[in-house]
Amino acid sequence: MKILLIGGTQFIGPYVVKNLLESGHEVIVFHRGKINNLHSNVKHILGDRNNLINYLEEFKKISPDVVLDMIPYKEQHAIDVLNVFKGITKRIVAISSGDVYFSYDVIIKNEPGPIDPNLISEHSKLRETLFPNRKKGDISYDKIPIENLILNNKEIAGTVLRLPVVYGPNDSQHRFFNYLKRMEDKRSFIFLEEGFSNFRWTHGYVEDVAQAITLAVTHNRASGKVYNVGQLNVPTMVDLISGIGRLSGWDGEVIKVPGTYLPEHLRPHDLNTSQNLVYDTSLIRSDIGYEEICSLEEGLIKTIEWERINPKNYNIDDFNYIIEDELYKQITK
Repeated sequence: MKILLIGGTQFIGPYVVKNLLESGHEVIVFHRGKINNLHSNVKHILGDRNNLINYLEEFKKISPDVVLDMIPYKEQHAIDVLNVFKGITKRIVAISSGDVYFSYDVIIKNEPGPIDPNLISEHSKLRETLFPNRKKGDISYDKIPIENLILNNKEIAGTVLRLPVVYGPNDSQHRFFNYLKRMEDKRSFIFLEEGFSNFRWTHGYVEDVAQAITLAVTHNRASGKVYNVGQLNVPTMVDLISGIGRLSGWDGEVIKVPGTYLPEHLRPHDLNTSQNLVYDTSLIRSDIGYEEICSLEEGLIKTIEWERINPKNYNIDDFNYIIEDELYKQITK
């Protein structure tokens, strides 16, 4: 097939491109020019996704079978993609997020509850209010209207993938850095807020997530479907962090501490950790044959190796070991 990606040059996208090329597909990437390890066989169109209409003639010449939108951020992005590719492509695959679920609003305290103890399936309740970042003043970002437009268009088939927390090489958020740095600094302990330590949130290693996207793009069976993407077994945060320690050669201890005891730099973001966000990913596995290509350990080892070579720029105040040592003395008396 001929597949056009919108975005996808930085984190997950290069793995998707690699998969598609290895499967014999022709790949064209529409992007702003910031390239991160894209294969030389990829064709490029440089441009701004906020002005897609300006590239209509180029898109017509390419006439892609599938358009993969890696970076839809707001409703207008979906409107533009559908308008521009009307009559040009057969299907659009849009990358979404688990933040569409009502349980996410409960976790970030946009909603008080109720707590849902069940696995989150594709049919679980969605957020009742748009704009999950509204408390921060962002009233543009939301995947819900994007999903609705992509899935309900009468002229172009749509597929939606709801991604988990994605980690791995080239993760600009360096999700495990704060723990790994302490391990590399040979700290004998790491404090973890009590509630957060038992919290479970579906993650996904970048190569596995890319595999799921690749399958959704290349299987017509995915037309009209919504798929949760993520790991099969979801550990608690304390088990995940302990696993990172073991794989990095750290012999210290993760200590659970009530949040009121912790100094500010060790408190997790203001989360309601009574609500987990654990996806049911059985549909994508049974429907289009998704399975992980890396074990949990393999993915974490690759992530650790990358973090060691590419450490995050950090605030020294986030690693105030003097305060941490004082607290350790107090709670171990």
